[in-house]
Amino acid sequence: MSKTSLIIKQLSFLIILPCLTYFFHEFAHWIAFRFYNIEAHLSLNTIRLINEIIELTSTQKFIIYGSGVFFSFIQGVVGYIIALKKDLFVGVSLLLSAAIFRFAAILQGIFSSSDEIKMSQAMGIYDWIWPVVIFCGFCVMLVSLNKKSPITLKFLFSTSLLFLLIIYFYSLI
Repeated sequence: MSKTSLIIKQLSFLIILPCLTYFFHEFAHWIAFRFYNIEAHLSLNTIRLINEIIELTSTQKFIIYGSGVFFSFIQGVVGYIIALKKDLFVGVSLLLSAAIFRFAAILQGIFSSSDEIKMSQAMGIYDWIWPVVIFCGFCVMLVSLNKKSPITLKFLFSTSLLFLLIIYFYSLI
């Protein structure tokens, strides 16, 4: 495979990956709603409830809001394992896509609510607990990976910025 075709293949992967991360995060929420027999429509980047007035228990809120967060975290763990065992590029990309997606949620939490904040509220704990736990989990994986197989700052920052931009534009669809 030529160097140009490899770059095109990798760039295509990096463009599609955050879109898939976003969609499957929402899909996890949809599955949680369906688990509780709550009618909801899944679209590319959101869930729309058919009946907007629904009373949820704290446990239901934690599971519904946490389903997307935990999907993203599991994606990060899978990426971490792949980066350690097989393919650094694919693994780090999976991990970064999930980490940046949740980082964007933390930024969103400054202005409105996020899944992590809603999880904390459902548990009756400080709003910042789950955002910090999830963010620190991703940081630990990235630092650990960097010790075993150094990740260039250029790749880390350029890919993170690309993912942030794609996530933002995908959210506008």
